[in-house]
Amino acid sequence: MGVCAIALLFIPGLAAPFRLVKWALWGAVPAIMAVRLAADSGLPVRFIPRNRWIFFIAMGFVVWSMIAPWVTTPFTTAHTAGMLLMAMGFAFSWLSALDLQGAENHEKWHGLFILSLGGSLVSIIAILQASGLTLPGFIPAVSREFRVLGTLGNPNWTAGFLLSLPLLLLGVRSWLSEKDESRHLQTACAIMAVLIVCATVATGSKAGAIALAAGFVAYILLDTRMKGRNRQLTVAGIFFALTVAGTGLISSGLLHSLSWIRGRLFLWKTGLTLIAQNPVTGIGLGGFPAGYPQALPMLVSGNPQAYMPLHRVEFAYNDMLQFAVESGVPSALLYLALTFFLLRHASQAGCGLTRGVGAAVAAMAVYGCFDSPLQLPGTLALWWYLVGWMMAGRPKEHASPEKTTKLRPWVRLFFSACLILLGLFQAVRFSAAEFFWTLGAKSLAEKQTHEAALHVKKAAAFHPENAILLSEAAKVFLRDKDPYQALETINRALTAGFSFDDLFLRQKILSQMGKTSETLYEWKRMATDYPGLFTPHIELGRMYLEQGEFSQARNELETVLRIRQRGDADRPYHAEAKRMLGQIRKMSRHTRVGI
Repeated sequence: MGVCAIALLFIPGLAAPFRLVKWALWGAVPAIMAVRLAADSGLPVRFIPRNRWIFFIAMGFVVWSMIAPWVTTPFTTAHTAGMLLMAMGFAFSWLSALDLQGAENHEKWHGLFILSLGGSLVSIIAILQASGLTLPGFIPAVSREFRVLGTLGNPNWTAGFLLSLPLLLLGVRSWLSEKDESRHLQTACAIMAVLIVCATVATGSKAGAIALAAGFVAYILLDTRMKGRNRQLTVAGIFFALTVAGTGLISSGLLHSLSWIRGRLFLWKTGLTLIAQNPVTGIGLGGFPAGYPQALPMLVSGNPQAYMPLHRVEFAYNDMLQFAVESGVPSALLYLALTFFLLRHASQAGCGLTRGVGAAVAAMAVYGCFDSPLQLPGTLALWWYLVGWMMAGRPKEHASPEKTTKLRPWVRLFFSACLILLGLFQAVRFSAAEFFWTLGAKSLAEKQTHEAALHVKKAAAFHPENAILLSEAAKVFLRDKDPYQALETINRALTAGFSFDDLFLRQKILSQMGKTSETLYEWKRMATDYPGLFTPHIELGRMYLEQGEFSQARNELETVLRIRQRGDADRPYHAEAKRMLGQIRKMSRHTRVGI
């Protein structure tokens, strides 16, 4: 059940607005699995899976991440939502372990094969999309990020989901070869692995390619037949190669010239700044986007030429760093310890299947150094499933039914009821948010603005931690000529996340409400905190011009001409500043003539 759900989580067309359908689907899966646990009283399961180290470290990681920030977090709504996702992830992993611990290897490989089969279908679509094509009947993909039915959206997210699957297939093929199973199945595994590798490369994700290569290296190193000296030489060679590559990258200046590297380095510096403010308990799960503007002015330091990302910030693009920011350094260390024990178990198991799962975990860990796979539904569900797979431990081939402890009926029913309620709550919440948002979008398309506003208000109530949804809802309220509701909603959006566009939208709302003094104050504050932005200076110049304060307007517009941020993208702002300066000169001449 869990395996099929993970495969479904990446089907094209389930992206929906803000990934709500995927989160809803994942919420339903633990509930269904818990129903089975409650109904099947004869199921021989242990309350604590066989691999106790992995179970307790995973539990410690989840408990610390949920409880430690609760007292100190200023972002209660985001943290509460993050607690629910954390609890759901651990529940999914634990239920997967209960299902798998009674299975033998010849049964467990079926799940990995089904999962990889789903990944193969995704790979076909990814390759077609990278070629500018798509499946018959679907809308043509005009770019790699054309987010419509039949395409996969962000190529990095696609790579993050696919890169672990070839390693699982290597493990399945190795086990089939050891047991002298069907050669047709072995060939099918090899073909699917090659297909998925090609799709991962076709996405153009540089982090995905690096992580995939690291996964293959881990698969080699986890082989118990590899001699210790050879393993040491391989690790030393890898370390030397990474040192040379890192030195070359720094000396070449690419760290400051490539935008995707500069953006990630800036976000990582922001994360370190936030960690320094609260290193033990963090700022709360889901708090990085909301806490980002607190550190941003410190990094910019009043320098108008300082680089800073201008897009909406949702992730830290480093899983361990984000855990440290949101739940404290202990949470990041527990995540690191969990990864270590997963790899340790894979290296000691002496089984091809476990070796493949370990290599997949290693690949996802490396990818998590450059992106945030554990913040997205598909890759997060896959990661928790792999943790549960390892948590189940090695099967005891000759264990008799009498030696297997069963859960007591009341314990089984109590935990099943808790997990069912958790899963259903998440499924209903996300489904309702998606349902009402879809109704609102349809009403807006039909120019029924008031009805659209009513629907999106309900959607925001079901999903109050989603800054993007709240931002879009504020725009609907503004179109409905309800600036007070729009202002309240955009304020909530700014406490749930951060976007310069949201700041500008708030200014537009204040202006429409006639709050000129507050609007002027906020533009001044933005110009001080983010001196490299064009818009605050241009808007200040416009307001001063309307008030007849030509000298102050000229100073702001001349500041715009001195800012150099994004090359050709600066030209429209410079052109607008020059146009307004020309207007000031004309008005100044008229004023002198009048005198």
